[in-house]
Amino acid sequence: MLERLQLRLRPRRAWEAVDSGFALLRAHGRSIYAAWLAGLLPVSAALFACFWDRAWIAMLLVWWLKPLFDRLALHALAKATFGERATLRSLPGALGSVYRRGAVAGLLWRRFSPNRAFTLPVWQLEGQGGAGYRRRAPVLLRRVHGPSLLFTAVCFVLTLTLAIALGLGILYLVPDGLLDTAAPRLFNGGDQPGPLFYLMPILATAILEPFYVAGGFGLYLNRRVQLEAWDLDLAFRQLGRRLLTGAGRGAAVLALAAGLLAGGVLRAAVPGGVAEAPAPQAQAPKPLVPKAELKEVLKAPEFQTWSEERTWHWKFSGPKVNAQPRFQMPEGLLRALGLILKGFIILLVLAGVGWFLWRFVGARRFGLDRDQDGAPAPDQLFGLDIRPGALPKDVAAAALALWRAGDARGSLSLLYRGALARLVHERGLDLPPGATEGDCLRRSGEVLAPPAGAYFRVLTLSWQALAYAHRDPSDGEGLCRDWTVHFGGGRG
Repeated sequence: MLERLQLRLRPRRAWEAVDSGFALLRAHGRSIYAAWLAGLLPVSAALFACFWDRAWIAMLLVWWLKPLFDRLALHALAKATFGERATLRSLPGALGSVYRRGAVAGLLWRRFSPNRAFTLPVWQLEGQGGAGYRRRAPVLLRRVHGPSLLFTAVCFVLTLTLAIALGLGILYLVPDGLLDTAAPRLFNGGDQPGPLFYLMPILATAILEPFYVAGGFGLYLNRRVQLEAWDLDLAFRQLGRRLLTGAGRGAAVLALAAGLLAGGVLRAAVPGGVAEAPAPQAQAPKPLVPKAELKEVLKAPEFQTWSEERTWHWKFSGPKVNAQPRFQMPEGLLRALGLILKGFIILLVLAGVGWFLWRFVGARRFGLDRDQDGAPAPDQLFGLDIRPGALPKDVAAAALALWRAGDARGSLSLLYRGALARLVHERGLDLPPGATEGDCLRRSGEVLAPPAGAYFRVLTLSWQALAYAHRDPSDGEGLCRDWTVHFGGGRG
């Protein structure tokens, strides 16, 4: 098995071991990324399709399920380490071994473990679980706990930085006209981020997460080399193969030795009969004292190596008292409490998932109003009263009368207030109280048809030109007549 390893076996420092994992990922990146994206992309697409209006839920769910996708990347890494290639066709048949151990624990009580990339091979490749994992993991982590923790923190910061960089790149590189067209669907305006904001962390994770898995796998392999001397084992095996190449000469030497031995034990013929060589007197074996011999061996200078370790401990002012505790909880009771706690966590997570499905999927299916528990619609926007009761019965007729009377500002103000009241109170456009004219224009595309959206854009620009630049519109009567076509008669 070790002869097929694609890495040069030798003890390495922690960060050099991380880099060896990166080198393995660079050499077999196509198969590793194929396995990783085969799990990530379908699940992400399904979740964002279900929660597109609340994309932050989809982002959190994808992030929470990330340990399941990491197992696919580790499966491809382990195959590549031994010279094999994990294909998409063979991936479904390997799912049983990939998710056999620790999948539930990785999503629940071990989800926030800072050593997740390092301990994942213990679950998946060694098949350790329960008590076996609790004995095995501390031994492997004994000298690499600090580097593993720091490596997780560095990967988190890099992922966050890449997500921010991708968002800024879109803002600065996309042409202004295209960004204005896509803004109502990509950005909600104001202080409310759109779905694109929540897609950036998923895209950054899709790029960098295999490096996190590969770095932890490199640390794990290096620790196995240190503890189990894989490099010496492989060297002895290679030496044995070289010795086997001279098997012919070795067989001849053994045949000669066998002949000499046979000649030495033949009986010698003498005139008075047959004489046998006198048997040597048996000597009593010397008594073995293994403890004494072990002490003599340990006195050699090769074993006289000392190291210093610093640990934190409580400082007491009084003398130490070696008092035994009066009561010790039975081990069986501790295990039972642990199982109860795990079951409670599982039930809590299942209840949360069920609530999410009922709240955001079942509510749509059964026709429940999604905004019934939201904030109330605002009565004023940037100083304009948009309450339906504060408007005349026929907004278009009243605005036309004001225009013909020479009050252009009052006419356009009435048209604009009526349009905002119709959007907010009748068509359910969600606008925060601090929204601006630009925010209202960008968000109006969610509830208006294209002709009505074009009219509302002309009305908004005409109102801004009159309110801030004191420029009267050229066709005020046309705006009054078209208002009824797009927003209906009656109050706003």
